Amino acid sequence: MAKSLNKEVLTAFTPENEHYTVEQLGNGLINHTFKITDEKNNKVLLLQQINKNVFKKPDDVQDNFIKLWQYKNGTKDILFPTPVPVKKSETLFIDSEGNYWRAFEFLDGTVTLDVPHNTGQASATAKTFGQLTAFLSSFNAESLHIVIPDFHNLSFRYRQFEEALAGAKPERLQKASSLIQEVKNRK
Repeated sequence: MAKSLNKEVLTAFTPENEHYTVEQLGNGLINHTFKITDEKNNKVLLLQQINKNVFKKPDDVQDNFIKLWQYKNGTKDILFPTPVPVKKSETLFIDSEGNYWRAFEFLDGTVTLDVPHNTGQASATAKTFGQLTAFLSSFNAESLHIVIPDFHNLSFRYRQFEEALAGAKPERLQKASSLIQEVKNRK
């Protein structure tokens, strides 16, 4: 479902009275993301609404990004888009409806894919993830905020799995029996 971008948000990150084209990127499953192009000044931004229902503390999400961006500190080894400030030093805008927005420089040559279309794209994604992981290997992860508690907690996830099994309809359990057994085998 397409999310509309209101003038209030657009003018928070861009000069007023300019002409922009707005293109929604991705499917908006979690965050809504837009490519904003100022053709007159040849400037392109990535504008994103942080989903405050998924991320209960959007300020923490942005603070984490800023810490990672600062850690990058000018290296060319990995690309992190530069945040675009709303005011002097603020990089997060809260609109009149209480939605949280942030903007970044748009990295030329990048594409947004909801799913890979071929093994080459999946391989490139995995390679990039590995490069990012290696780059951040000496970063102090303890300095980051936990933005979704227990998201990577496998014990918690397995308990959720067991609770789902306890409340599942018999026909659903039968239909998924091989997958259920596979998860149990991996416990």
